[in-house]
Amino acid sequence: MEQAKAGYVQNTYGDPSDCAKAIIAALGGKATCFIGVSGTNVEHEIALKYGALGCNGIYNSFSLGPRVAFDTMPFGFQNHLIFGSINFRQDHMERAIQMLAKSRYDEIVGLIDKDEFTADPMDAYENKIYCKGAPMKTAVIWNKDFIDTTR
Repeated sequence: MEQAKAGYVQNTYGDPSDCAKAIIAALGGKATCFIGVSGTNVEHEIALKYGALGCNGIYNSFSLGPRVAFDTMPFGFQNHLIFGSINFRQDHMERAIQMLAKSRYDEIVGLIDKDEFTADPMDAYENKIYCKGAPMKTAVIWNKDFIDTTR
């Protein structure tokens, strides 16, 4: 835990939502990385369902046995990354990061300015989002402070 600058909260709570609140309080905010090691389903519920894992957070299942389930709507909007690492080593992680960095995700996601979208949602849908030649995914820029449009 010292190397990772991590925090640890023992789950002595009867309700998983109380444990999530305790984690957020102990960290002074939501976790950026949540590693599940107990082999129980409650870990992913604390991280994903009850919100201990913050936006752009990583959930690592380091356990054998649990089934990880999540609601795709908040999962997608919060840009969570979920991975399993039962037999992983440092070089495996480095290769995975390199593969992700070399991906062409910027090319499959198009952006539409919020003002353009709200001015005429049907036109945006028909001519930008769901039209021939549209990218695989089109996102509306709701807050320009969080988007680098130069990439």
